[in-house]
Amino acid sequence: HNPQFQQLCVKKTHELTGKNEPIWRLTLVPDAAKPKERFSLVMSFSHVGGDAHTFYQLYKMISSDQPILELNPVRSKDFPKDVKALMGETEAEYIFTARHKPVKNVIQSKACCGHYFYISEDWVQMQKLMHSNKIQRKLGAWVDNSKLKAAANAESCSCWGLCDPSKSVATNRNQNGRAKLISHKRLSRNDVVTCWFWKSLSPQLGFMPYNHRNRLSCLTEPGAWVDNSKEAASSEPFSCWGLFDPSKSADKDDKQKERAKSTLHQPLSKNDVVTCWFWKSLSPQLGFIPCDHRNRLSCLTELDAGNYNAPIVFTASDYKTPQMIQKSLRNARRVGATSILKRSRIPLWTWDTSYSFSLNWLSLSRGVSLVLGEDTSQVLHMPFFSENDLSVLPSSSSFINLFAAGPNKVGVHVHGTESVMAVIESSGIVKETIAKYGF
Repeated sequence: HNPQFQQLCVKKTHELTGKNEPIWRLTLVPDAAKPKERFSLVMSFSHVGGDAHTFYQLYKMISSDQPILELNPVRSKDFPKDVKALMGETEAEYIFTARHKPVKNVIQSKACCGHYFYISEDWVQMQKLMHSNKIQRKLGAWVDNSKLKAAANAESCSCWGLCDPSKSVATNRNQNGRAKLISHKRLSRNDVVTCWFWKSLSPQLGFMPYNHRNRLSCLTEPGAWVDNSKEAASSEPFSCWGLFDPSKSADKDDKQKERAKSTLHQPLSKNDVVTCWFWKSLSPQLGFIPCDHRNRLSCLTELDAGNYNAPIVFTASDYKTPQMIQKSLRNARRVGATSILKRSRIPLWTWDTSYSFSLNWLSLSRGVSLVLGEDTSQVLHMPFFSENDLSVLPSSSSFINLFAAGPNKVGVHVHGTESVMAVIESSGIVKETIAKYGF
């Protein structure tokens, strides 16, 4: 809340309206300890002029090795209509209608804190590994598949609290020697998990679908039937399975179709795993991720300046896994809004709704480090907010922001209550602290 610091920032929106005031300000501040050796370059940009994408377009043009681009300041008239068609009217307008609903008193009821830090790459890799096919969540803990199989093929599964499936397999010897053959086969994951699951629940009956192809002489493995069924399924938008054929609707927009193909097998990003972990740790009722619609909508390109972010709304069932977050960002719609089997609704905004924002400035900067001359090098890049900006946030809110702190360095800014900071401190995500604050 330093008055000198406030001089580095552009004025608030209501102070800019109808006034001849700058909406963009760039200030060079010498380091008090080494004024001839180090300095800070503070860039302040009002949301009146644009979103984070616009901010970084201007930021990159400061660098001497980046081209000067002419941005388009004219507002797209088609954006409101097109974004509703892409996201759905309720989804696209939710954040804006929520502003007019009763909200929690802006006076902080709890102390709020912030933590800037470099992210631990080992922690990120572990999170990605935990959500990959190599490790799956079983038996209430993260278990390596190789260990599960090793335990399953052991003489006894007592360490897992399981029965020994091999013994029960060998008890039924009325199949003309078949039991002798299969008793020496390696147990599958399905054998072990099914046995444990049913013993844990103790149902009176258990049912397991059984495939009789190649067991009965009248049946064989599917061949031509599968090929014919593919042709039949592609001839109708809704197949006999009652599922929508996405290729039919994708034909309507070639750009979206190509985008979906190119990102179908994308690996999980840092933002995917960090956001999923952060929200699952805090359990907010709603999560918001700003979605940049440039190059998604035909009316917008990279050179369009302004505010073209419509946040995607996530409920608790929408951020269960990083894959769900990744798919939502890819399609610009949360998975629960489009899922046939697991459709979810956004709850009404109330005075005590808890919510959290996830910002990904890492992707916007695209790793650009400022070059201001041969004898200068950028040491640190970080976003900052004034106390005036942060003090109006309700204590039921939080946010996490990934940013490019420097060459090959990813920084994280977390804001929330002391309990949020306790989660961060105990998680192992922090490699090195950059700065902390509290008020």
